[in-house]
Amino acid sequence: MVDRLYKANITCDYIYRHEDFFKENNIEEEEILKKIAWAKEKADWLDPFISKSDEYLDHYNKDEITQPKNSKQQTYQGYQNRQELSNSGYNF
Repeated sequence: MVDRLYKANITCDYIYRHEDFFKENNIEEEEILKKIAWAKEKADWLDPFISKSDEYLDHYNKDEITQPKNSKQQTYQGYQNRQELSNSGYNF
């Protein structure tokens, strides 16, 4: 669930940055607004706290999608990298 939350937050940040760019440049095309709404729904599907239903994605296992088939060593290295961020003074 931690990995899903992390990836959902990255996805949301990406979406909101695009949305802010369009707002700052007064771009309000209907097609762009639909794509942003679509992307937010997919991020909400992935977020373990929201877990929104999605007619296209619900048949997938969220954990398998976010966890590529790799060794436990790679997962442990990801944990070590997060620890390094914590020790560097980075807080969220």
